[in-house]
Amino acid sequence: MSTQYIQRAASPSADEAQPTPFEAEHRFQYRGWEVTVQIDGMADGCVAGHAQLNAGNYSCRLVLAGRHHDGSAAIDALDRKARALIDDREALAALSQRNVGPRASADQAGA
Repeated sequence: MSTQYIQRAASPSADEAQPTPFEAEHRFQYRGWEVTVQIDGMADGCVAGHAQLNAGNYSCRLVLAGRHHDGSAAIDALDRKARALIDDREALAALSQRNVGPRASADQAGA
């Protein structure tokens, strides 16, 4: 797992919640998909982040749900969600291809 921590200057106004001054990024490939997990910072003791998934002309963004109190747990959660979504999409695609095979075509021709 390759994770980069990037320091950034926090410059919100005095009225706004102060985020933790770091971001984390984790990039990987899974089953031909490019996945980028980004932790955007921390506010009120909870981590905010998302995962961007890209394959061909398909693109999807997953957001962090639930409370994660450290960046590692948030990255792990988004990593698992991204892999699960990819596995589900591939399983549905395989099922769809089986249903459109020669038998399905013959059934449609007889109808």
